[in-house]
Amino acid sequence: MKKNSIIIVLLMLLFSGCSVGQDKNMYEINHDDINQSLEDIEFDYNLPSKMPFEVVNIETSRPSLSQPLFTVDYMGEGEKYVTLDVTNSNVNFKLPEDPMEKEEVTVNEADGVFMKNDHGAKILAWEEKEVSYELMTNSNLSKDTLVNVAESFD
Repeated sequence: MKKNSIIIVLLMLLFSGCSVGQDKNMYEINHDDINQSLEDIEFDYNLPSKMPFEVVNIETSRPSLSQPLFTVDYMGEGEKYVTLDVTNSNVNFKLPEDPMEKEEVTVNEADGVFMKNDHGAKILAWEEKEVSYELMTNSNLSKDTLVNVAESFD
C-alpha cells in the first residue's frame, strides 16, 4: 500500500512538472489598451494571451479604416518582437513560386502554414471562424513557439 502511494505521488509530481514546463517561458499579456484602440473593429477576433518574452510595448495600427484589417505589434527588450495581422477577408497563403520555405501545421485544430525565408523572417498563418491570422517575427523564435503563441489566443 505504501509503495503504491509513493508511486502515485511521484507520478503526480512528474505530470505537474510537465504541465508547468509548457508555459515556462511564456508571459501573460494585458490587452486592456489594445481592446480600447480596436473597439471599432466590426468583426469578432481573438488575441494571444501569452508571448515568449516579456512585452514592454504594444502598438496597434489600421492600414485602412475601410478595410477589415488591423495589426498589433508586441515588442520586448532588445530586438524581440511579434507582429500580428488580423483580417476577416480570405487570405491565400499558397502563392506560386514563393521563395519561402513552407510547412503545414495545426493551430487549435485549424489548418495553418508556417513559412520562413533565408533572411530569418518567420510567419505562422491560419484561419479560424472566418478570420485570418498571421504571426510574424524576425526574432530567434521557433515554429513550435509561434504555434504556442497562436494556441494561447482567446
